[in-house]
Amino acid sequence: MIFRELFRGLNTYHPIFIFLKSRQETTKDLCFYNYSQILCCMTKKGKYHLLSYIIDGHLVFYKSQNRCKKLIAFALFETDEFNLDIIETLNEFLKSKLIQYYSVQMSILEKTKKIYVLNFEATRRDNILQFLNIIHQNLTERKLNCKILEGSALEKRFLAIIVDKSSSEVIIKEESDSIMIEEDNHTILLDFFSMKLGFLDKNLSFLSNFIKIIKNFRKKGFLIFNFVIDINHEIKFCLYFTEIVTEVDESVSTERSVNEFLSITVLERKIIKIKKFYNFLWRRGISNDYYLLHSFLFLFENDGVDESSIIKFNRNFERNLSEIQIKFIRFSDNLLLISQNFLFLTIQTLRAEYIQNVIAKYVSKYFIYIIILDKLEYEKLLEIRNLKSLENIQILDPNKVDDFDFSVITRRG
Repeated sequence: MIFRELFRGLNTYHPIFIFLKSRQETTKDLCFYNYSQILCCMTKKGKYHLLSYIIDGHLVFYKSQNRCKKLIAFALFETDEFNLDIIETLNEFLKSKLIQYYSVQMSILEKTKKIYVLNFEATRRDNILQFLNIIHQNLTERKLNCKILEGSALEKRFLAIIVDKSSSEVIIKEESDSIMIEEDNHTILLDFFSMKLGFLDKNLSFLSNFIKIIKNFRKKGFLIFNFVIDINHEIKFCLYFTEIVTEVDESVSTERSVNEFLSITVLERKIIKIKKFYNFLWRRGISNDYYLLHSFLFLFENDGVDESSIIKFNRNFERNLSEIQIKFIRFSDNLLLISQNFLFLTIQTLRAEYIQNVIAKYVSKYFIYIIILDKLEYEKLLEIRNLKSLENIQILDPNKVDDFDFSVITRRG
């Protein structure tokens, strides 16, 4: 009866689903309404209603609605870390077929823990429970500091990527090239961008740089890595950015802004249809842009730089700029843009290839100052004749940075 009341007056031009939860129940009922079809999650493994699931301890269970007997389940754990130790451990589970895939979710603006999503498939619930127990024990023995979620905490984290309150009525529909989510008179749009990684230099701190660029553009959303194993037993991954839009500004394109800023195509807009929306909730990939993990391990490694020295230098440098009211934008720990025209490159030791890449990318747009904090490494840099002869580049003595005449920037700006 309640479904019939809800159906009255619904717009039939867009696929819509309504999510209802009864406080007394532990399952979710999902209604899809469209003249041409009943929308549901269709996979090669079966047919599943996207929000018709059961929370059982540490697992979110889905049961196929057709003759397929395959169970799909998800476990989530959270941690402060996103590093190679955890990635390599989870890859072992992929290779041993304990999990079908796993994903890592990172919030851009909010300082929240990293969410790891593990996907299980089996015909028997007991098998999935056994797989999870093996994984849990393994993570504990390796002291990877992972907290596996259960019960209401598990459900909240699982749904939080699309809704804030699991007791709400939610409408999700296609809106132009976006997905619109309406919840308690609050509306957001989700825009999806596949990330192109073929250009990456392993000496560039890509993740931290990208996150800081997105923050500088005042955007928010999620980064999601999806890891799978292919038929050749190679681990592959894709990376995509999901932007949460609360106020639409058609004059500002995230894709164009980021790509123009980096002078290379990093983001590529992807249109997600309602029938494929489960890929997002289940933290699967949204495109075919997968990369061999062994070629990109540097994304998860510590580059060995003395970060504390750079952080201390950056703090003092930015304080000096603020005191004399000079505007700046921090791109990364190594790159600072001042007055839209002057790029300061700061590194601890001489990293020739990294410096070369920065110069190649930015010298046509900015005047570049190079600072190497280690005095001996700074002297090595001075010996590079070709670098000293380049226009729009100046090497600064690290011991004299505090005496730098910022009026030079004012005059050149």
